[in-house]
Amino acid sequence: MLPACQASKPPLSRADCPDTPLSLQQLSTRADINTLLISDSSLVKSASNAKCWLKTKGWAQPGELYNHLKLVYVLMTAATVTKGSHLENNAKNAVLAVAFLMESDINDQKVEVIANMVATKVLDWVNSVVNHLAASNKFTSATSTAQAETMLALKDIL
Repeated sequence: MLPACQASKPPLSRADCPDTPLSLQQLSTRADINTLLISDSSLVKSASNAKCWLKTKGWAQPGELYNHLKLVYVLMTAATVTKGSHLENNAKNAVLAVAFLMESDINDQKVEVIANMVATKVLDWVNSVVNHLAASNKFTSATSTAQAETMLALKDIL
């Protein structure tokens, strides 16, 4: 059995994992990360760089779809296959590549959710307008029929 620090679920308390740091480190904001990447020597600085870098390493093929499992394998490969001084650069580039691709995937999912919400609202509104038009058309048709009958009745009288 794995120790609590290596278990798949996070530890419930510090006592479960004595190597846990006493203080938490704040995560960088996206703006902070952008600033750091400008001066960084990393080859990967965007989602498009990430795809190119993965292709040059042979870890991705042109036109290949990325899923989370594929990205996990990229990280594992970078950590286990690369040796010596290349490990740090490859691991850093792999982590950045995976992060950019996951961020791109998350943004795509947000756009899809928003698009679906907008489409639903628009369709609800359009359906409401169509129902009102149908009711108006029915009323107009009934009124026209009544007027025509009245005109025929008056014509017969005169």
